[in-house]
Amino acid sequence: MIKILNNISNNRGVLLLISLVLLVGMMFALHYANSDTKNLLGIIFNFFIAGCTYYGISSSKKHKFYWFLAFGAILSWAFCDTFWMFLELNDYTAEIFKEVSYIIPAFLIFLTAFSIYKRCIDETRSCQLIVDVIFIVLMWVVFSFYALSNSDDFLVSKDSVDILNGGFLILDILCMSIIFIIFFSIENFAKEHSTYLLMIAIGIFSCFDVFYVFMDLDDNSLANTLYETIYELSFVIIMLGSFFLKGENHTHYVTKREILAKTIISKILALAIIPLLICTYVGFMTLTHVTFVMSVMLLYGIVSYHTATKLHTRIMLENERKMTVELEKIKNKRISDLKATRKRLSELSKNDFLTSALNKQNFELELSEMIMQKTLSQSVCLYNINIDKFKFINNTHGHYVGDEVLIITVDRLKNAIKHNCIIGRFGGDNIMVAFVAKTHELDHSFIVNNILFELSKPMHIERHEISVNVKIGISHTQTSQLKTADLIANASVALKIAKHQNDKQHVIYNEINDKINYQEYYIKSLLNSVNFEKEFRIVYQPQFDIKTKKLIGIEALLRWHSPLKGNISPAVFIPIAEQMPLIVRIGRWVLQQSALYIKMINEKYGLNLYVSVNISPKQIDSINFVSEVLNVVKQNGLKSQWLHLEITEMSWLETSRIIKDVLKEFNKNHINISIDDFGTGFSSISYLNKFRIAKLKIAKELIDNIQFDKINRNIVIAIVSLAKNMNIQTVAKGVESQKQVEILKNIGCDEIQGYFLAKPMEAEMLESFIASRHKLMSEN
Repeated sequence: MIKILNNISNNRGVLLLISLVLLVGMMFALHYANSDTKNLLGIIFNFFIAGCTYYGISSSKKHKFYWFLAFGAILSWAFCDTFWMFLELNDYTAEIFKEVSYIIPAFLIFLTAFSIYKRCIDETRSCQLIVDVIFIVLMWVVFSFYALSNSDDFLVSKDSVDILNGGFLILDILCMSIIFIIFFSIENFAKEHSTYLLMIAIGIFSCFDVFYVFMDLDDNSLANTLYETIYELSFVIIMLGSFFLKGENHTHYVTKREILAKTIISKILALAIIPLLICTYVGFMTLTHVTFVMSVMLLYGIVSYHTATKLHTRIMLENERKMTVELEKIKNKRISDLKATRKRLSELSKNDFLTSALNKQNFELELSEMIMQKTLSQSVCLYNINIDKFKFINNTHGHYVGDEVLIITVDRLKNAIKHNCIIGRFGGDNIMVAFVAKTHELDHSFIVNNILFELSKPMHIERHEISVNVKIGISHTQTSQLKTADLIANASVALKIAKHQNDKQHVIYNEINDKINYQEYYIKSLLNSVNFEKEFRIVYQPQFDIKTKKLIGIEALLRWHSPLKGNISPAVFIPIAEQMPLIVRIGRWVLQQSALYIKMINEKYGLNLYVSVNISPKQIDSINFVSEVLNVVKQNGLKSQWLHLEITEMSWLETSRIIKDVLKEFNKNHINISIDDFGTGFSSISYLNKFRIAKLKIAKELIDNIQFDKINRNIVIAIVSLAKNMNIQTVAKGVESQKQVEILKNIGCDEIQGYFLAKPMEAEMLESFIASRHKLMSEN
């Protein structure tokens, strides 16, 4: 009870305190004051309690009907008290008129109890409740019979007041029976504080009313005595219960497990109170009466046990049935899931999960089957297809758009190649297409043009319009002796060559195979015997501020003149040297020569130019790379801002293990890092945030057609915008026209480098170029 009182809010606590004060005042009035004062105070008290109860009910969002019945009982009691006072003030002595009105609140109390009982039947198992009702009512009837048989006046009386008292008695017996049933049948009844208190109040009201009726039958009226405050106390408890309605959740009642003998014995012992009441009131019971009462109690125990056992068995069977149904559902779902998973695994084991093209393993199996089954007049053709700038599409528009591009590309390839073909995806944008064609009808140019035509159509993905271009490496065979792996390798070599040739969309392996292998072997042999000082030289290409055209730096470019082969293009020998340990020595030599030259130029002409030196992945991967660079700076007395190191995008992948540590050391020593050919490789955008990257050098391939190619222009705009947001300078390579300069200037590019302003120069020529510009600036 203390816990319940602690939950009352402040306002309701004040109302409860006032009601208790009024109740105490009423008790004093009943003992000391005259009848009029008693009646008036009782009327005020009951109307106050009725108002407080309505306040508690109205504050709840979910109104229960029986609470309005309880409120009506209190309110009607107040009106009955008013009517009683009116009759007494007019000296009206007929008791029947005074007491008949109180049948209304008594009946409303009964309806309240019955409504709660009905809710219990609706939410629990009603079978046991009905058994309880029958036997409890029967026992109360026995009690009433003995009690009334002891009053000879009542049995022969035709007094309307006595008859009215009989009506009160019936209502009280029914209320107490209902309370008995609920308290012994519902397991979690006390959890709903409001209804729990209401039932306590009804129990107090009914028990006292029975006592009141029997005292009245014995001509010992309790009207206007302290006993009447028990009625008022029950009303206070109803009011208190209404205060708990606000915010109270609906409780789903749970029936007690009647199979337990303890519960049944508790009920029988509770019923035994009725024979005790009979003995107390009547004074005696004959053996026949005792036998009858005990028989009724025994019968109640047997029927109750049988009902509970049957009910429990039915519940167990119902639970077993539900469990069986549930297990059947789970089993069917598991079987269905297993079938779906097996089907999905079968598809994944054969097809690429994204494009539904064949995966690498199954593509190679079918390609092998294709080679074995072809006839002498047929060729097996393999196209290795890569999407240009696919990494940029992913980074710019998101991986969802990139995935959709792959799906559409695979679908369009099926339409572009008229032969029955197989299509496989080897990961990323690496797509393989294989088909069998008659050798004399084979026209690769025609097939490639169909592919390019289909793929050139814009792809509309969500709000984006994507146009793609591809590079294709082609290999084919007329013999069934060529292995599948060789055919794939040949197509991959052809694709690699196609990527390095801007003027070609496709390359066929058999046109280049011998030439490539021989050239690579020859260049390697020349590099192994190269004389650095005599054969290598460094040329420098100036870099300018795009707004002022002021010279701000130079890039060191390696050139090779072989005594045996003459001038060899860096595009030829650098990729081959990258495969050899020699590249580390070459890089070290270029760095040393460039450092000496930039120091001489800056000190001689009082300038603050920088030199950019390209660094290979193998240099970064070498153990002493950082210390070698720092020694060059220190030993030559070079300012750290005079040296820029250029790292290609591919280096981020090839040296991912140590590049973080390398860049941290350079950042610590204030040596600037630039990323070369940004936008054409595997853009490591995530690293731009982690390290102080000074510049992004935009690849020449993106600048070449910037005035005509909308896609390239948009890529450059995106790169410049990204760089500005990250406070990184941008350098455009390969600028060859005024129109390109104007576009780049409007875009917001910071620096330019290219033939339009200055070609790469020998060291002496560059010094003359710098000297003339320095002299011109001095004169101005």
